[in-house]
Amino acid sequence: MRIHIIGTSGSGKSTFARSLSKLLKIPHYDLDSLYWDNEQESYGTKMPADIRERRFQQILIQDAWIIEGVYYCWVQESLNQADRIYLMDVSRATCQLRIMKRFLKRKSGLEDGRRESLKSLLELLRWMKIDHRAKADCFKELEEKY
Repeated sequence: MRIHIIGTSGSGKSTFARSLSKLLKIPHYDLDSLYWDNEQESYGTKMPADIRERRFQQILIQDAWIIEGVYYCWVQESLNQADRIYLMDVSRATCQLRIMKRFLKRKSGLEDGRRESLKSLLELLRWMKIDHRAKADCFKELEEKY
């Protein structure tokens, strides 16, 4: 089984992927871990495209996987190979609330995660206002195509 989960930040992709992974005993992969270089000192450094692509291809050759993320431009191959595609269509307000809760959990040590700052949180929330509308159009296209 190959599953691709796509949705905006805070839509519940990671939670859904972890649950499916546990239930189906299939490994899951967060596209953020391919897109961002979390080994770098500074938060928000992108992974070099050649390394990202090589790691992505290593996932795709497996018999079973769950891939989740907000990305849709550079992941067309996984969408084409997927047996199932789930589009997490959640209201912007719900997503923003979840993002803020996640940030607070990570900052308080209740949840592992990236090294976000208040500045990066505000940038993400600002980006969400623009991206959420664009994602709605993208979702329509994905539904029609797949």
